[in-house]
Amino acid sequence: MKRCALTLALAACGAPTEEKPAGSVEGLAFDPGKADQAGPFQGDLALGQAVRGTLSRRAPFHVWRLELPDGGDLRLDLQGGRRDDTFVAFFKVVQGVAIEVDASDHCEGGRNSDACLDASVDGGTYFVLATTWQFAALRRPDNARYGLEARCVGGACAGPVTCGIRGLAPCPEGEYCDFDDAACGAAGVPGVCRPRPELCDASNAPVCGCDGRSYDSDCAAAAAGVDAGACGGGEGATCGGIAALVCAPGLACDYSRNVGCFIADVAGVCVAEREILCTAHYAPVCGCDGLTYRNDCLRRAAGVALDHAGACG
Repeated sequence: MKRCALTLALAACGAPTEEKPAGSVEGLAFDPGKADQAGPFQGDLALGQAVRGTLSRRAPFHVWRLELPDGGDLRLDLQGGRRDDTFVAFFKVVQGVAIEVDASDHCEGGRNSDACLDASVDGGTYFVLATTWQFAALRRPDNARYGLEARCVGGACAGPVTCGIRGLAPCPEGEYCDFDDAACGAAGVPGVCRPRPELCDASNAPVCGCDGRSYDSDCAAAAAGVDAGACGGGEGATCGGIAALVCAPGLACDYSRNVGCFIADVAGVCVAEREILCTAHYAPVCGCDGLTYRNDCLRRAAGVALDHAGACG
């Protein structure tokens, strides 16, 4: 998108067609192709994400881009410090021009330093401008800190609601955060809020939830409000057993230290997947998998518990 001044009407950049009201931010320019913490454009704002910023004499206003997949009712909350009187403005991009939808310097029921507004929106690209009332009304730049959040009222405009990483709100009641990968948000990739299943079948395919607990299945984890992820134990941690504990990615559950096959809920130890060098000498042992191993080294390399010395059967 080209560099463009914010305007109040359908007009070319820098050419407003309406009289500028008190507290207008008409005519301010920024480059939406370059996010810079020290400059006006701060980057993308996700629905439900709470962001913070610091205004300065060099950058007396900040602009955030907001992409809305669907129409609905939107709420913008801008909170300032105790001595920072804030001003928020909302713009819709139409044919490359940012047109003011609404602006506010107060928030009913909030502190004197807060500003909020409600708007009915269509899907599309919007910009949210955060600044101080002193700058919006008098063009007096000042240092100020703020917190900003955009959220849908009733969820209609949200499309998929992201979750699971720092700055994003928890999922609403009755939903859970579903991640595309197994990192449970640890890699900085957000998940999406989805409804919790009401019924799960009786299948037993144990998984480790993102809360570190074991569940009978993916469905059972989701019903408890948890996504299944790679949150298993590290090297040396206990695995298997009555809780069906799992190991982290790249680790395997080694049962080779166990002797005897009819121990209820036998546990193993998480070990790194590795190659073990064994000789070919013949001293057969029987593993708890019912297979005969040429020697005990080969049985341990397979991670199988020992049944008895000698061939099986």
